[in-house]
Amino acid sequence: MSTVVAEEGGSPEFVDLHGNTEVSAMPPCSGDPLGTIHRGCPADHQQVRKHGHAHGGVMGITAGWVAQD
Repeated sequence: MSTVVAEEGGSPEFVDLHGNTEVSAMPPCSGDPLGTIHRGCPADHQQVRKHGHAHGGVMGITAGWVAQD
């Protein structure tokens, strides 16, 4: 439906003492419409991580809005 690329380390407060960056901004998806989901179809999302593997103790958020025809 859309691809969003997070900005990392956009300001010093998002860079730790070891130089590791954290997500500092996340732009929204946009489009008109982004896509169509039909009744019974699963809605799934994928993440591509910078380091290629999962990290423990982190949180991901997925939000969606549905417009009825």
